[in-house]
Amino acid sequence: MNSSLFTDLILGVLLVITCWLFYLFHNTRVDDKDITSFGDLLPLDNIYPANLIRQAGLSVFRNRLLYWSIKLSLAITAVIMALEFMPTMPVWLHILISVIAFFMLDGWLLLKRQMRKQRIDASLEFFISLLVVYLQSGTPLSQAFRLSAKYGLTKEHPLADELLLLSLELESGRDRQRAFADLAKRTGVQNLNKLAAIINIGLQIGSPLINCLQSQLSAIQQQRQQLVNSKINRKSLEVLLPMLLVCFPMFLVLVFFPAAIQFMDLLSVLADSL
Repeated sequence: MNSSLFTDLILGVLLVITCWLFYLFHNTRVDDKDITSFGDLLPLDNIYPANLIRQAGLSVFRNRLLYWSIKLSLAITAVIMALEFMPTMPVWLHILISVIAFFMLDGWLLLKRQMRKQRIDASLEFFISLLVVYLQSGTPLSQAFRLSAKYGLTKEHPLADELLLLSLELESGRDRQRAFADLAKRTGVQNLNKLAAIINIGLQIGSPLINCLQSQLSAIQQQRQQLVNSKINRKSLEVLLPMLLVCFPMFLVLVFFPAAIQFMDLLSVLADSL
């Protein structure tokens, strides 16, 4: 068999295996094991990014082998592709391509986590408002979380998944402070971390949770308003800059140029009179 054909065959097989492994990796949703034993993998975060994978909305335990398999498959595939299509490339460049391919999965996880955090953060204000309504009506805390996630968010929303897991933890008798702290760790959202801290403090000092939630809601609304104002100011500057680029030359032509001509005429008249 021709060596080039053999290389193409190996490359095709590796691409199929990589795509299949990535499909399995992407579709591993979290389960009860990821909830109760999530803290057990955090000390291994240097060799296995359990925190990053969980905050991206993927299963921590079922992805341990898939994670390293995909990274090695990407690195080997990148080297074979470089040897196939660019055989004259220097060795150090092959190594660089292999290293970049090896960390491509981590970059994808960072992007997925960021998008998930933005979706959670964008829906947090509405969720807290709905949660306050349920608590004011006398609904228990765990049931209020479950109803807010069920009727206030879509089934595919990441915040709905996390809140349903939280309600299961509370209904099973888990410590509230630990449950809310783990919710903040699982999502990595700063506002959820603040919400967990406020609820924990409220539970410790005996303050009504409704007051704690309303204070956090007002803080989120102020933060949202500041973000909107900053976007408006930035858009105003972006619109003002083209206007200045267009209007300033016209201003020079229409105002300063006639004045300069009149001034030059005046100087010429004075020169003639002298």
